[in-house]
Amino acid sequence: MIRKLLREPVVHFLLIGVAIFVAYGLVAPRDRQGARIVVSQGVVDALVREHQARWQRPPAEQELAGLVEA
Repeated sequence: MIRKLLREPVVHFLLIGVAIFVAYGLVAPRDRQGARIVVSQGVVDALVREHQARWQRPPAEQELAGLVEA
């Protein structure tokens, strides 16, 4: 019974998946509290240009904040 089960491709697939999951857990960085995304002025300028091209007006302060946040 066990030998027949070990020949099933689905069991191989599950075992490989568990091995990948465990390996990732061992190598992945643990501390993510210091991670942050920095939006440069160039990116903000590109967002403003894109908004102006679409809506034919510069974004309001709240709109720009929403674009940067997104």
